[in-house]
Amino acid sequence: MILQMHDTLVNSASFRPVLELVSFLSGFREPWYVAGGWAIDLYLQQGRRTHKDVDIAVFRQDQLAIQKYFLDKGWRLWKYVGDSEALELWSPGAKLELPDRGVLAEPVDAELGNMDILFSEKKGQHWWYHRDRWITHPIKTVGIHSSLGIPFLSPEIVLLFKAHHLYTDDSSSLRHRQTDEDDFQAVHKVLFTTRRAWLKKAIISLYPGHPWLKHLM
Repeated sequence: MILQMHDTLVNSASFRPVLELVSFLSGFREPWYVAGGWAIDLYLQQGRRTHKDVDIAVFRQDQLAIQKYFLDKGWRLWKYVGDSEALELWSPGAKLELPDRGVLAEPVDAELGNMDILFSEKKGQHWWYHRDRWITHPIKTVGIHSSLGIPFLSPEIVLLFKAHHLYTDDSSSLRHRQTDEDDFQAVHKVLFTTRRAWLKKAIISLYPGHPWLKHLM
């Protein structure tokens, strides 16, 4: 898998939780990527805000490999049921299918925080969005390597996930998360043209009245 590179050095201290994750996952041989708000910070090459945990994305086909890796190290794994509405213990060897999309990992070592493991969909050489399989992205550019050696999801993909949480004008809605809005505002102006165009097309397809569209025109 080919990952693009960021060459500018960043302050490694501000990315300590992610670097600890990289060390922990050093023996895992399948592709994985930092996701969520940390991925936006890695793209911007600055630690902008606090994060409650670290999210990683792996391909669904590798779910039992990541399960074994964590269980062998003593972690407890809980699956998010449906659209992350409830938690159930993830039984060893049990394969999760849509709509189940992720797992909460609890470490045996208190120094490491909880981690969300999110499953990404893949067919052939393309990633596809779980809410609409017609929204795709080439596998070879689905991720980027930071100058610290940290693989992370491309920002346009991260923002598409975040767009779902803000498809409402009601700030009291459970879907409305201010951190998602902050992440978008921090990064959308510096997205490459191709990334902006991909995100715009995807949001129009899914959420034609989304408030972010006026910033992507």
